[in-house]
Amino acid sequence: MALKLLSTSGAEPVTLSQAKLACRVDADITADDTLLQLYISAAREQAEQEMGRALVTSQYERLYDAFPAGAIELAWPTVSAINSVQYVDPAGVLQTVDSLLYTLDSREDRGWCIPAYGTDWPATLNTASAVRVTFTSGWSEGAAVPAGVQNWILLRVATLYKFRELVAAGVSVAELPREHGAGLLDKWRTYL
Repeated sequence: MALKLLSTSGAEPVTLSQAKLACRVDADITADDTLLQLYISAAREQAEQEMGRALVTSQYERLYDAFPAGAIELAWPTVSAINSVQYVDPAGVLQTVDSLLYTLDSREDRGWCIPAYGTDWPATLNTASAVRVTFTSGWSEGAAVPAGVQNWILLRVATLYKFRELVAAGVSVAELPREHGAGLLDKWRTYL
């Protein structure tokens, strides 16, 4: 079971103007705009990793060696669509499952791809990554991300901005101060 990020296309959960406000940078000063945009993306990626969920609209591929007995766990909550279900058949040919033969259950904390009523998953070749499920996860717009998560991202951006010399000197992002606002993500964490 592997999970692979294919692409990210959604708007960031916080805007540049919000980040400038959090960093106490005058809105008219644009010298650090590119840097702040990088920090916004880095903080969002870290929040996603810590919570186990996508925040912005992203495409993922979930790989299995064979179809499970029942539903396919997609992981990363806030699944909005299953884009395709593909498998390598016993003859070694890549096939695509008709979208009428499965459904998305996104009511649970994680998304699930469930075979349609009265159907079973097809047989696969006995090989690694024989089943590939591509799906979309994340909130449809950055403003829909919960306020606590947005606040955590802003705190992280401000920390990165304040300690950017340490980052340049070789201190990893993981070593920067973290205790301030640490609980803001707790409500939205998933545990795989």
